[in-house]
Amino acid sequence: MFIGGDVSEDLKKIIQDATKRQEDEGVKLGPLEEIEVGVWKQIWSSTALGFGGIGGQCICHAYTFLAWTRYRQSCFVYFAGRFAYKITKPNESFWQAYNSREMPSIRNSHKMDDA
Repeated sequence: MFIGGDVSEDLKKIIQDATKRQEDEGVKLGPLEEIEVGVWKQIWSSTALGFGGIGGQCICHAYTFLAWTRYRQSCFVYFAGRFAYKITKPNESFWQAYNSREMPSIRNSHKMDDA
């Protein structure tokens, strides 16, 4: 089962959301080139994806998006186009998850942040 929408539409919304989240923290962003994005399909064992809670038990595919800025180390994680969590100071566990294309659920996200 695939959960998610049109990747290009999700990507536009994510860039806008990440920009707004940075500005809400007092970071004034310049050109869109300052926002970098990683996108891949991730496999989940529930329709709840990485959000937790009640979901149907089945193997699901959904796009995972990461948005970050070059000048500020914050990273925003989205599952199926929905904001999941923020990593303020990515640590080695974050980069291992990123490189393996398996971002953890919200419940385990704290393990990737040295903030």
